[in-house]
Amino acid sequence: ISEDSAAICINFEPDFFHPKVLQDYILPLLENEAFSFHLLALSPDKTARLQRILAASEQTIPYFSVINLLSDSLEETLYALSGTGKAIDLEERKLFHRLLAYVEENYQYPITVADLANHALINKNRCTALFQKYAQTSPMRYVAKHRLFLAKNLIIGTALSISEISETVGYNQTSHFVEQFRRSYGLSPLKYRKRFGNNTEA
Repeated sequence: ISEDSAAICINFEPDFFHPKVLQDYILPLLENEAFSFHLLALSPDKTARLQRILAASEQTIPYFSVINLLSDSLEETLYALSGTGKAIDLEERKLFHRLLAYVEENYQYPITVADLANHALINKNRCTALFQKYAQTSPMRYVAKHRLFLAKNLIIGTALSISEISETVGYNQTSHFVEQFRRSYGLSPLKYRKRFGNNTEA
């Protein structure tokens, strides 16, 4: 990696996992000479899990959130190495992170698969394949999920109106934003704010 980056290091004892998982999956990974590291895309879901874990006290650590995060990360790492015995394709991974960076920098504007592909100088089919491989979803679903995740944080952490939040995260129709938010989080934005928000202003 030739550019600056931010990393989160989570240290854990290998016996945190069941002995069979340790024996069959983790130890072979650690003993694999071709493996040195694996870059994980920090998806909105992973970000949310990390925030819950970091916000917890020692007495209220969400055990299952920790287990799920570690398990998913290990599964993704093993999948990337399966059948090849070679280190991950760093150029491909850098290309995918370039796509993620474009979403992060432009989510408030209209984004199409063509926009993403053009930014990375690839065709739309490869763009879609990269998202399916590394995010297990399509480019447009990833964009929508990212926008809704950012909107959720604004809903519970600010007093901005729902229409202001809708516009801020890239939705040009508040009604469509409300529908998509309810579909993803099970509540309308106002009801979500009332239940989980830091303030009660709408």
